[in-house]
Amino acid sequence: MSGAEATPGSPELGLGAPTLCEAFAATVRGVPDRLAIRTADGTRTLTWAAYDAEVQRCAAALAALGVAPGDRVALLLTNRPEFHVADAAVMRLGGVPFSVYATYSRPQIQSLLDDSGARLLMTEPRFADVVDSLVLVNPAGPGVIAVGGAVPGAVALEDLPAPPPPGPWPAPQASDVVTLIYTSGTTGPPKGVELTHGNAMAAARSFAEVIDLRGETRVISFLPMAHVAERNVSHYLPMALGFTTTCCPDPAQIYDLAAEVHPSWMFGVPRIWEKLQARIEAGVSALPEPERRAYRDAIARGTQEIIADAGAGRTLRVRRPGPEDAGVLEVLRRAHGLDRLRAAHTGAAPMAVHVAAFFHAIGVPLGELWGLSETTGGGTSSPEGGVRLGTVGRPSPGVELRIAADQEILVRGPLLMRGYHGRPDATAEAIDPDGWFHTGDLGALDDDGYLRLVGRKKEIIINSAGKNMSPALIEAELKAASPLLAHACVIGDARPYNVALLALDPDVLAATFGPEAAPGDAAVHAALTDAVERANARLARVEQIKRFHVAPQPWTPQDGLLTPTMKLRRQQIAAHHAGVIEALYAALR
Repeated sequence: MSGAEATPGSPELGLGAPTLCEAFAATVRGVPDRLAIRTADGTRTLTWAAYDAEVQRCAAALAALGVAPGDRVALLLTNRPEFHVADAAVMRLGGVPFSVYATYSRPQIQSLLDDSGARLLMTEPRFADVVDSLVLVNPAGPGVIAVGGAVPGAVALEDLPAPPPPGPWPAPQASDVVTLIYTSGTTGPPKGVELTHGNAMAAARSFAEVIDLRGETRVISFLPMAHVAERNVSHYLPMALGFTTTCCPDPAQIYDLAAEVHPSWMFGVPRIWEKLQARIEAGVSALPEPERRAYRDAIARGTQEIIADAGAGRTLRVRRPGPEDAGVLEVLRRAHGLDRLRAAHTGAAPMAVHVAAFFHAIGVPLGELWGLSETTGGGTSSPEGGVRLGTVGRPSPGVELRIAADQEILVRGPLLMRGYHGRPDATAEAIDPDGWFHTGDLGALDDDGYLRLVGRKKEIIINSAGKNMSPALIEAELKAASPLLAHACVIGDARPYNVALLALDPDVLAATFGPEAAPGDAAVHAALTDAVERANARLARVEQIKRFHVAPQPWTPQDGLLTPTMKLRRQQIAAHHAGVIEALYAALR
């Protein structure tokens, strides 16, 4: 069977393997000449056979340094081919590779090294200042290994001797830990989630049942590899199904790269899709009449149709526009690299219904996924032809899900983590004696088994009148109302009404109002006032925003107001803006 004819269920590929190592080997045997990894500019490419050869060389070099089964190896690398090689090489040795967020400070990285007991750190020149003076526990050999250039105090990977492996490679078992995913730490220090080979393979089989990933599949790697979603999409699933992964080290390049790659599957957090919608709409606005009118009319007709279906609670199928719209929408999708998508998904935060409706209207069947690091990224999913807007889909294959009396979502199954690294107390608190993981998310199931998220158990706003509200859902509407908004934080717990703290996207601000524009400018404030009014029109009266404040600077992980996955650290934001919050309420007393 040729590479082009191979399918995920065939013995040539690795979907049925018990471990990622065996899946990788099966894929190499099945499609050795298929392209596995490429750089964004195409200057470096690896077939699956070449990928395997580099993994073997790297593994032999690391083995010579003393890396052994169970050893933890930290990877502070951008989305580049060397990440895939290094991670797979450590895995080949039975070790536990784990990724470190590029936005972490030196003390944060040191905390992870201490917690994990890492013996090696692999990094690249752009992080030279950050890794300086880090201390490893029981380092193997030189301690720090550099790829892609020199790092002071580190040994270059290509300079390490690579003797033949001493005997056969280790054979990890399905129950062995394959990685640590450190939680984002919205309410405390990150915990290391221990995921096993069995977890990763169960997740791969679950995703493959829901999403059409057969044959040659192209994906782009652009989210941090420390995030469980990116590990699945562009690293673990390719090992089992033989994808071609294009590495995108700068997430800002994703839109231009998508137009070049034409991916088969695309996953992005809601902000990625919101900005893509704004990019598409800006391109349409720049067209001359009557082209502009033709595109706008086609999108408007589709959006109205989708919103009507969503309002009626109908499950959406891929939209088949009429002949007057089909041609212009096909050109639109092709221009942005969306014309060959077999699946498109979002997750990690709520998606405003009208944003998803926009993409359905242009023929991109965008669905929501829900999962956590502790469940290997799996949980619920929205397959093509089974999307219900406003929900995150139905329980994925292999996932048991139920709703507790207080609306907390409970999950169990083969995707569930082994536990928190070195934290038996936290593990016992999260997983009850019957094996149910208490997710901390609140939700409700409709009559057809679709899950609607309500919010995080620890984040629900209860106003002074006793009304419960989800800040995340309100924030999703605010962000969707204007591309200017990078983040919104709703305040209202024990208060008579809601106010919002807004942080702007500096790139959109400059593109819209000029390079000298500032968040406090009158024109910017007027635009945001209009956006808040549009969002309020979509919200219940009790949820609406009465006043807002615009932060003078963007929020970042470095200032402690966001997690590395760009989630809000609500307590820190509220403390940082305490005076502003009180002023917002005082003004309407």
